[in-house]
Amino acid sequence: MDESRESRLAEFHDDASLWGVEPLDGLTVLVPRPSGPLSEALQDAGATVWCEPVQRIVALSTRLDALPAADWVAITSASTVGVLRDLGWRIPEGTRIAAVGPATARALEDDGYRVDLVPGANSSAEDLLAAWPEGTGSVLVPGSARSRPVLTVGLRERGWEARALPIYTTEPVEHTGSLVLAWNRREIDAVLVTSGSVAEVIDSSLGWPEDIMVVALGRPSGQVLERLGVPAAVAETQDAAGVLAAFKHLLATRRHEGEK
Repeated sequence: MDESRESRLAEFHDDASLWGVEPLDGLTVLVPRPSGPLSEALQDAGATVWCEPVQRIVALSTRLDALPAADWVAITSASTVGVLRDLGWRIPEGTRIAAVGPATARALEDDGYRVDLVPGANSSAEDLLAAWPEGTGSVLVPGSARSRPVLTVGLRERGWEARALPIYTTEPVEHTGSLVLAWNRREIDAVLVTSGSVAEVIDSSLGWPEDIMVVALGRPSGQVLERLGVPAAVAETQDAAGVLAAFKHLLATRRHEGEK
């Protein structure tokens, strides 16, 4: 790779820049999704943020005219909410709704739904399964064809009639030349990996510079990065506080290593 730009990581060894009002001042972060609350939080913390999606949502064709009825509908991503809207499908009234985390719950509420179950800020299928109430009945899980079967399998083991309904998938998009150039010149210091599929796209199309800092948005993304052999800090909560804490942890670790 072109190493024409000297790494700026040494700038973050100063206590004031690390823990002051703008702890990420001078850091350039790739956020592989459109601008939103997470990128805005990084900017507010002093980072320069490069927002560019590396994959697109593709709705799958279906013979169904509407979302099938069920006692519960579990929504495991905010993207699912958008696809349901694009399909013209509504979750039937009277159906109890579970959201994998706060961001997904907000997307549902913005579409006029009342959410009955949100496990917390961790936003993983494992956390939703752990918070699921005892009982029996039918559960429909619309979402990505690439989703892990953790929730449906776990619910079945607990006596629920759980069914996954793939309504979309993801596919890579061609990166802009400016992103490829900046990445190869190491003008991007860090990347926020927002999903396992994003990790796989970056791995196959861009690669990982040796000194780049990587934050995984939640444990599932972290597990994919681990499988790919990419060291990463994991944002324990999939919100601004969790992401900023993970970046601060990485910077503190680099600072400590630089002092040895």
